[in-house]
Amino acid sequence: MLKPQVRAYLLNIGEFLEEERGESLCVRAAEWLDDTRREKADRCRQGRARAAAVGAGLLLQLGMQELSEAKMPMLKKSYALDDAMDLFREKGMADKEKVFQYRRSSFVNVYEMEGYFDYYYGYMLPNAGYVKYFDLVPYEEGMMLLLPDMKDPCHVPQAPESKLLFETLLEAKHWGDRVNITTVGELNDA
Repeated sequence: MLKPQVRAYLLNIGEFLEEERGESLCVRAAEWLDDTRREKADRCRQGRARAAAVGAGLLLQLGMQELSEAKMPMLKKSYALDDAMDLFREKGMADKEKVFQYRRSSFVNVYEMEGYFDYYYGYMLPNAGYVKYFDLVPYEEGMMLLLPDMKDPCHVPQAPESKLLFETLLEAKHWGDRVNITTVGELNDA
């Protein structure tokens, strides 16, 4: 279970987008973290993008660490396709609902952790405790999740330089925005 103060901050993450409030929340979030995280926050540019990427990222990383330490279970449940579509509609995840309209099988596996439901391709770990080593670093206008390599599972490498990949994905997003296709379900409908 997340500490109440972390849960409260995560639920109010929109405040990070407010220029003045975001900066003060970044400072408070950095107080909870070690020197390495504090230095990462200080190296990022000031302003709204910094507040969103760093402040939210610092709190998200803290929340992820707590989930890992608590070995929070990832519960897998098989749903009839119509029931899964209803679930995602109720949760406001219309993009997932739309993807299921194109599935051929009558059942789908849905994972849940602490009331958050989602659908993934492939298998998930039984609990968050299996993800002991990770880093969440600011990258451009967002964040990059870093995980260890299978050859060295206890060491998280430095963030790779992925400028071309980032620019390509950003360009694809812009093209999708222009033609009003922002999810896989919308692409399927086109």
